[in-house]
Amino acid sequence: MLEVVGAVCVAAGVDLQPEVRAQTRAEISRQYVDSSRLRALTGWEPRVALDEGLRRTVDWYRDHAEVLPAAAVQPLA
Repeated sequence: MLEVVGAVCVAAGVDLQPEVRAQTRAEISRQYVDSSRLRALTGWEPRVALDEGLRRTVDWYRDHAEVLPAAAVQPLA
């Protein structure tokens, strides 16, 4: 998860250090994403790399801030 947070920060052009708090018992300690089954069943392939997709998403939010709820466009830092 920290890798994804770091990639979002890079895409947004902000230098933030996430605050990692103690896990609760209900937390899943490790999660892994594997799209191989989806690919095998549907032939799906990603067309955009994660970093590029995050950058495009950040750009879209910045370009459309006037139509978004205020909570969605507050500065990160």
